[in-house]
Amino acid sequence: MKIKNFLDKWYDVNIQDDGPNNSLEYLEFQRDYRNVLKNIGNEIGFNLYSFNKGHYNFSVVVQSNKSKQFYYISISDVRDIKNKWANNILYRTMKYEKDWIGGYNNYSKLEELSYNLQNLDKKFLKNLEQENSQNTIRKSLEKIISNDFNNDYDY
Repeated sequence: MKIKNFLDKWYDVNIQDDGPNNSLEYLEFQRDYRNVLKNIGNEIGFNLYSFNKGHYNFSVVVQSNKSKQFYYISISDVRDIKNKWANNILYRTMKYEKDWIGGYNNYSKLEELSYNLQNLDKKFLKNLEQENSQNTIRKSLEKIISNDFNNDYDY
């Protein structure tokens, strides 16, 4: 399902609350949302790694095909604040696929989520590149220092 179709269908809808059980309406909403997130992932080169169902809320773990980095996405209780599920989506980096603490929290509108995830992945790749460059320099310096100390000098 495309984002526009999804928003046309669900925006401003008060999803039925069946108390201790998820309503059929919510289950349809959740299924549609999952399809939207899969489509977003396919468009930007991310795989839907896991989908964790909650009680009128859910979280998703996606993985970038390019960086292999995991990202956490969370949709809070859809009954709380109207349309929060579309306007205030939490997303952040993860150290590994079950890192529920993760990096800094970021928030996005659904229409901007693909752009924001791509940007976060670019930042991750840039930081990784800088870290690798620093490690290369560090190893070169260690080798030079080690060679200096290992040379026998006649004084």
